[in-house]
Amino acid sequence: MDYILKELENAVRELENTENASFLCPEVQINFVYARKNAKNINDVAGFPGRIVRVWNTLKSFTKPAYGASKHVAKALLVAMKYNSKIRACMNIKYDKDVEEACKKAGLKIASFDRRDEPEEIKKIEGKSTEWGINHAIQSVGYVPDVIFDCGDFGKEPIAFIFGRDPRDVLKKFKKILSNYI
Repeated sequence: MDYILKELENAVRELENTENASFLCPEVQINFVYARKNAKNINDVAGFPGRIVRVWNTLKSFTKPAYGASKHVAKALLVAMKYNSKIRACMNIKYDKDVEEACKKAGLKIASFDRRDEPEEIKKIEGKSTEWGINHAIQSVGYVPDVIFDCGDFGKEPIAFIFGRDPRDVLKKFKKILSNYI
């Protein structure tokens, strides 16, 4: 098995065994992605078809990771990689003020974007909002932070993106957030 797929699968197995992990699951569920070095498009990024879902108080993936299986989380990662090529993994979780406070307590570097600031011409193109927002957040702080908050909009759920060097790094940050959230 490909190294990237194996690392991602191992991290998700650990995530599935993390008590109360579902507390950070958004309504749109979770995807967890890991990119090849020098990734250029979503086909260079592995993720989970069907996403990682909430089952009672746990998380579960019913599929193996595959390249091209994520759109939004993969696009967020690809934007971050343009600013820092060492950042190659990302996971989305729910966002609310309690998650933001948990990130601060965990000592993570954060940034955010508000879709109300998004130019209309970008808002009209499906899939461009995430790319615009991640660019906007990174440019506002001058580096790729540990977590970027998408504050949502009408009909768009607020989401937090956790960035890291690899799936283990992202998982470590997830656990820090969770322990400060509960």
